[in-house]
Amino acid sequence: MNNVFFKKDFYLQFIDGKICGLGGIKKFLSVAVFLLAATFFCVATDYKWNGASSGNWGEAKNWNVIDENGNESASSVCPGAGDSVRFDTEVTITDSVIAGKIVAEKGLVFESDLSAAEIEVKNGNLSVGGN
Repeated sequence: MNNVFFKKDFYLQFIDGKICGLGGIKKFLSVAVFLLAATFFCVATDYKWNGASSGNWGEAKNWNVIDENGNESASSVCPGAGDSVRFDTEVTITDSVIAGKIVAEKGLVFESDLSAAEIEVKNGNLSVGGN
């Protein structure tokens, strides 16, 4: 059973017998607040497919980055797990994909595995050859 003692000094005793004093709790809370703040400032990047009708997701040359004003520029990296991507034409992707949000104006074909938090296909179909 976990015990909590409120005496002059505050500490916790856990099932395994370890004791965590107030200093340990302060360190834990400091690290937790830091990690929360670090994830709060992580912002997803918006990408637009500029490649051919068939291609590799993992090639940066197939992507443009869209800035906050809607301007496009060539990308030096491919989209990551938390990023949003947009396709204006029907595209067949040949490699595995991990993305945050995928928006397609026309159909999409993924010949391998697909993992995304959100997928929106406006006109056409979505086909996934893997998992």
